[in-house]
Amino acid sequence: MVRRLPLVLAAALALAGCASHQPVPMRDGAFPLGSVRAGDDVRATTRSGQALSFEVASVEGGSTLIGESGERVAAGELESLEVVRRDKHKTHVALAVLGGVVAAGLILGNAEATALCAEYNADVCGDRLLR
Repeated sequence: MVRRLPLVLAAALALAGCASHQPVPMRDGAFPLGSVRAGDDVRATTRSGQALSFEVASVEGGSTLIGESGERVAAGELESLEVVRRDKHKTHVALAVLGGVVAAGLILGNAEATALCAEYNADVCGDRLLR
């Protein structure tokens, strides 16, 4: 399990890199209808300079963001707003590369074990070499 930890961390980092914060266009502190939805992760700055980051539970009246932890920000109070968007293409490329690395590691690991068994004593490995 410990040997797999770097691989798991690499996978998590690769998939985390597939998300980006995209600015939401603002007009007089209001955002366009439908640009923010429940479940979106947002970063916002209010006109008073307060920085907020939360998951949107709902958009009340099309203009007030309600957060999962009770945050409540009216659109007129916003200075800036960013929404986390996942890039499907980058995610698929990252998964393909990660899958290739895993497959290569498995193939090379198996080849190394087979070579060691053949070099030292095939009886140690048993019938696994024949399967």
